[in-house]
Amino acid sequence: MPAALIQAQPLVVIDYTLADQRRFDTVYARHLNADNRARAKALLEGQREALAKTVKAAFKQAYGCADKKPTDVDVSFNDHFEPLPDVAELRVSIGMTLHAGVRHIADKLLGHQFPAHPNLDPENTGTAVRPADARTVFGYIRAAAEAGDRQCPGRGPYACRGGAQHHRRPSRQGTEAR
Repeated sequence: MPAALIQAQPLVVIDYTLADQRRFDTVYARHLNADNRARAKALLEGQREALAKTVKAAFKQAYGCADKKPTDVDVSFNDHFEPLPDVAELRVSIGMTLHAGVRHIADKLLGHQFPAHPNLDPENTGTAVRPADARTVFGYIRAAAEAGDRQCPGRGPYACRGGAQHHRRPSRQGTEAR
């Protein structure tokens, strides 16, 4: 059994012990005075942080986000993901953060399931929709909703661009801003 898995067991116990302050005080540390109870809690919190760091490192190794160590994970295993549909290039590069790896896998799976899905973050900034873009689109939607025929004023596929730019937002009192 890998060392990281063995360390995950006390992590679960310590995390449960510290999850509820009242339970910790009345069940697990009731035999300790207030000073010793505070010291015991601090020791458990430090141990929890160290164990969590070790287990997270093992997860990164197990999912191919870090170099594998034989003491932590099975080094012979290379197929980290087993998707139901056959998706090409469904791998995480070594050195990717866990966050970047999850985003990469989600993008590949969405691209497979919905080939025409829009790339909402083409620059890979981590922000799918900027607030300014959302306000612009909201202006187009508002212009279309307020038009009598529920369409953007003007003609053509980009007709909303002119209408949304000149649309005035209501003031805080609920009357039109002038």
